Amino acid sequence: MKTKVVVFLIVAAVGAVGIYQVTGPPTIRFTVHVVGEDGEPLAGVKTSVIFHPTGHHDQFTQVDVVSNVNGNFTAQGFSHDGTFAVGELLNKDGYYASGVLIPHFTKTDDLGHWLPWGQTYTTMMRKIGDPIPMYARIVDINIPAVGQPCAYDLEAGDWVAPYGKGLTADFVFTLQRQWQAFNNFDVSVVITFPNSGDGIQETQLPAEFADSQFKWPRVAPEDGYQPSLLLRVADSPTTGLQGNIGDKNSNNRYFFRVRAVESDGNVSSALYGKISEGIELAPNSSKTCGIHLAYYLNPTPNDRNMEYDVQKDLFKNLDWMQAPRTP
Repeated sequence: MKTKVVVFLIVAAVGAVGIYQVTGPPTIRFTVHVVGEDGEPLAGVKTSVIFHPTGHHDQFTQVDVVSNVNGNFTAQGFSHDGTFAVGELLNKDGYYASGVLIPHFTKTDDLGHWLPWGQTYTTMMRKIGDPIPMYARIVDINIPAVGQPCAYDLEAGDWVAPYGKGLTADFVFTLQRQWQAFNNFDVSVVITFPNSGDGIQETQLPAEFADSQFKWPRVAPEDGYQPSLLLRVADSPTTGLQGNIGDKNSNNRYFFRVRAVESDGNVSSALYGKISEGIELAPNSSKTCGIHLAYYLNPTPNDRNMEYDVQKDLFKNLDWMQAPRTP
């Protein structure tokens, strides 16, 4: 059963306008305040909210909402257990889609309201700026050798000879591996670079972009790149080591700089990129180690733009598991 409910907005001059029900399960009511990166309210933001008045998933009420001139929309509906679903992300032409964080409702009052009743939650939507084509790829492969440098070509999406058809060394992986069993191993990988101006740096994605489809800073840093990165994962009953060792883990994000050319001690030309899903080591019973990462490489020298156009991957004919789907 699908029932369309007329959208109702909070209008400052009139007050709260809505549809109130006397009987039935408790009701949820909340307001979302949508702003842009400049903090100004955004009108015309659309989404839908799904409420389940019973425990049957085929019985629901859908509320279609649009933000008003103050950037506000309000949704209200019956919920038997305090849950609801945003049917789709918040959408507005010219902006990246965004979610909104609303905590689960667990308490009710004597009036049949889930608490907090009428709470306002603020979310930010980011304007689409200058998305560009990039070499974007999800890599899930085995490092081809142990104890010796294995170079990877980011533009070719392949290992450099003798392990693949790549021509230019961008990342160089050196694997050290001790393997006894699935619960007894110690594996480390050092990532280095062939040029003195190349490097990598960890970054924390800005918290204010957490709900946006585009979570990254728009521009990669110009400086601060380190010449190497150590990754290590272990599970050892004798040493007590377990999981990711040190402060590196599979959730970290990184900027990188490759193919650097230096002049008078300064980097005069380089390519910039980002790694969006961290770098994950996958020890296994093979003779090497799996590695997983998703990278984006801007192909234009000295252009630090990190806003990727998801429709314009410079790799052609990637399968579904290889193609990043976020900017």
